[in-house]
Amino acid sequence: MPPASKQLIFKDSKPIVLTGNPGSGKTTFTKSLMQEAQYPIFVLDVADEYSGLKRIDL
Repeated sequence: MPPASKQLIFKDSKPIVLTGNPGSGKTTFTKSLMQEAQYPIFVLDVADEYSGLKRIDL
């Protein structure tokens, strides 16, 4: 299966999960998606890499 592109992700309304080794670009790719998205995005951030986002305590 080819790597997901932004166009494919925006075209589909299904949830996605990004996994990969440290330094593989997951955070950079996600921040890029968030800048272009026309809808809300939920990020489960266990490493506190998205500290600038609105936080919801569960």
